[in-house]
Amino acid sequence: MRRARGDRHDSPIRVRDMRVAPRAGPLLGGILPLLVLPAWPMESFGLRRRRRVDMSLILSAYPGVSTRTGGTERHLARLRSWQRREHIFDALGYELAFVCARPIAEQRAWIAGSDLRLTLLGDVDLKLAHAPRLPTIEIDGRSEYDDVTVIAHGEEVGHVFYGSREPQNDAETVLRTLRHFHG
Repeated sequence: MRRARGDRHDSPIRVRDMRVAPRAGPLLGGILPLLVLPAWPMESFGLRRRRRVDMSLILSAYPGVSTRTGGTERHLARLRSWQRREHIFDALGYELAFVCARPIAEQRAWIAGSDLRLTLLGDVDLKLAHAPRLPTIEIDGRSEYDDVTVIAHGEEVGHVFYGSREPQNDAETVLRTLRHFHG
């Protein structure tokens, strides 16, 4: 059973807006650790290494999905929404990666048979809960990442987005904000 999460914000939160959502405080301005995580479809993924020098990172965390915890369709809808817009994020200079506290093999099994081709990261030790302090929730007695997306320019977290009630809209919310900043 999921624990209540409190107020949700699906709008961007910048440093000057911290009074709007104090939960974002520990994440804003946080530094991505020099960390390499197991990944799929590649073998590993360095949080500070981009495909191109001018790229920034959009790191979206989500609770692990299994037959026990449920939520499969909800999370697949969310990931499909991101995938449909991946070429737009790429053109704007953003690389996408998705992280959860489940092993890569379990995540691969979860998306098997789907059309998803996104970069998935496995952080079973919840290293990102310590730096840059991604929020966690309890599901069936197990710590999982909460639905949150951070945008890191270089090493520093500059934007924080909390998942919306309609997960298929999360990518569009982030894209709308980035278009505002890119003109």
